Amino acid sequence: MIMPNSSSIQKTPISKQLLGVPSDFTHGRSFAFGPTLYSYEYKDKSITIKMENSDTATLVFYKYNDNYPIYLDIELDVEHYNNITTKAVYLKYNDETEKSMVYEQSYSPRGLSSRVPIYKG
Repeated sequence: MIMPNSSSIQKTPISKQLLGVPSDFTHGRSFAFGPTLYSYEYKDKSITIKMENSDTATLVFYKYNDNYPIYLDIELDVEHYNNITTKAVYLKYNDETEKSMVYEQSYSPRGLSSRVPIYKG
């Protein structure tokens, strides 16, 4: 980048989230079972959230980490045992009761099993 009123070229730092997969990322996929998942269960690793026996999963985040980007590799393994089950994934801060829905699967045929990637990057 060339600065105005300067003949020198300066290197602009690249944001961490634009550098791709972090070097300390664990690539071996592990399984997580809800209903509540904390950052140590999903941060810097590949996980599959098993939603066989749980209708919801909530990923909990901490406000003090807001300025520190994390790399996520999360997929869902959803199984419906009846036609009226609704499966949902939520995000929330640890100190708040309100949560935001980021995924829902409802009115699925009995016996439906699906694997869905929800976060990668």
